[in-house]
Order: sequence, then structure tokens, then C-alpha cells
Amino acid sequence: IYVNAMSESDAKNPTFKLVFIGDSGVGKTSLVERTVRNCFNESTDSTIGAAFQRYALKANDNITVTYNIWDTAGQERYRSLGPIYYRGSDAAILVYDITNSASFENIEFWIYSLKSVLGSHIVMALV
Repeated sequence: IYVNAMSESDAKNPTFKLVFIGDSGVGKTSLVERTVRNCFNESTDSTIGAAFQRYALKANDNITVTYNIWDTAGQERYRSLGPIYYRGSDAAILVYDITNSASFENIEFWIYSLKSVLGSHIVMALV
């Protein structure tokens, strides 16, 4: 996405901040764990505040892309902390639970929250 705007050395090993957001219990932590560790835990505790993990993806022989992944809490009592973790994000994964229509309806809130901190140019994916 931003490789053209980076220096040559940064373009060879770019780092992006990726934030996972959505309601509590929708599976954000499970998606992060599957991505980073290739594992799934049936009984995952709710995230308090946010959890940070780093994931390096070898794109080819010369380029390794590093993702600094922030898994944010979805509970209402932690929502005021969200903008602290959004700052500087390059992209966001908005997560909802297909069996919970309210979690899908709340995606509008999460988009508003993101855009209030990062503007309208944030890259988003809905999962």
C-alpha cells in the first residue's frame, strides 16, 4: 500500500500497524492467534485494554513485511481506550460475529471511532 512512499530500505522490510476492532466476544483474539501462531483456543479470555503481537510475513526472497498487530478490547468499559490504540494505524480489521446481529450493527460505531482518530483514509476490512 505505502511501499512507493517509503525509502528503499523501508520498502524492503516495511512495517505496518494493524488494529483488530469489534464487539467483545466476536473472535478478534482468535483471528490474531490463528494468524500469528496458527493455533485456535476454544476458551479465550476477554482482552483487557489491548494486546500486542508482531507477525512477519516473508513476501519473497527480498522482502519481509512486519505487522504490529493490536488486538483491542471490545467491552464497553474499555471503549474509551480504543482511540489510544488506533493512533498511527495503517489498517484495521473490523470483526463481527455472524451469529450476533448486534455485533454487525455495531460495526458502524467502530468505523466512526476509527475515522474520528485516523480520518477517512484508513484501510479497513470487514471480517
